Amino acid sequence: VDTAIADLREDDHDLVFVHLSGPDLAGHESGWGSADYLEAVARADADIDRIVSAVVDDPRLSEEVVVVVTADHGGVPGLQDHGGRQRFENYTIPFAVWGPGITRGDLYALNPDYRDPGDGRPRYRGPQPVRNGNVANVVTELLGLDPVPRSLLGVERDLDVD
Repeated sequence: VDTAIADLREDDHDLVFVHLSGPDLAGHESGWGSADYLEAVARADADIDRIVSAVVDDPRLSEEVVVVVTADHGGVPGLQDHGGRQRFENYTIPFAVWGPGITRGDLYALNPDYRDPGDGRPRYRGPQPVRNGNVANVVTELLGLDPVPRSLLGVERDLDVD
């Protein structure tokens, strides 16, 4: 996180990627919902806050930088693996986009063509929920680039965040 903040401040990058592995590692080692996991989530939250605060505190960055936060999966409290795939906790993830030009609001309210899964497991037929696989093409669109070649999610560029 320190390196990412320094890179944002010192260099003119189009993209800075930060992977916060603590919650995933703690979930697999100690179980989701464990004290170790909750501590790792608190550290990740503080790290995200440090990045956002660095952007807000720098006039140049606050006009340019968009922060995207997501995860690869959730976790069922008490488990350490991906068992219980039918459980809401296992497939619900954060997907947040913040920065200049980003519309504030609920992602599903901004995107009525996507289906909020509520507490039901989404199926692959019919209207789809926002999936973490959309993130690559959200980012390429924000950067003014073409969709990721051969990608399956977000190619249509129909997930509105701005």
